[in-house]
Amino acid sequence: MKISEIKTTLFTRTTITDYGIKFESFNRELAEADNAPENELNRYMLTVHVLKSGSININVGFHNHITKKQFDEIIRVRDILMEELCQEAD
Repeated sequence: MKISEIKTTLFTRTTITDYGIKFESFNRELAEADNAPENELNRYMLTVHVLKSGSININVGFHNHITKKQFDEIIRVRDILMEELCQEAD
């Protein structure tokens, strides 16, 4: 899978890893509104790991959420990864 196949505008950072795809989304507005100290910024981070095995691991920080568009993109990427895995097995 290529990064160009992913709608990266829905997330702060998207990374292709050995195990699949990692999505990160940082809620800067909430962090600034709360005057969050530098050492607590990870509380405003949403991290999603889409594994080649088809598993999806979601870590949600303080007052963060996944939008419907983000969720749809996560599922679409998972389906592509699963399809690629099946093609490799053939």
